[in-house]
Amino acid sequence: MLRNRGLVPSLLSSLDDPYVKEPQPYWGGQPVWADMLATMNKIPPYRGTQFYQETRSTIMIKTVTDYLNGQFPTAKEALDAAANQIASATGLPIAQ
Repeated sequence: MLRNRGLVPSLLSSLDDPYVKEPQPYWGGQPVWADMLATMNKIPPYRGTQFYQETRSTIMIKTVTDYLNGQFPTAKEALDAAANQIASATGLPIAQ
C-alpha cells in the first residue's frame, strides 16, 4: 500500500517494513516514511461505524448546510431531523 500507492497504512507493524527506512528520491533521498510513520502511535484511535461515510456525506452535510441557510429554526431541530434520517437509513435506534 505504501510502496505502490503512497497510502500511509494505519497498521503499526508496518513500521517494521524495510521500505520505511529506504531513501525516497522525491524527497531528496531522505527516508521520510520513517519519520512520518513514527507518529502513528500518537494518533488516538478513531471509532466509527460502517455507516459513517454514508451518514456524513448524505445526511449531515446537507443538514448542516440547511441549518446555515435558515431552514431549521434551531440547531436542536436540525440535529433531531438528522438523527431521524440516520435512524431510518441505518435501522439504528436514536440514543435517549
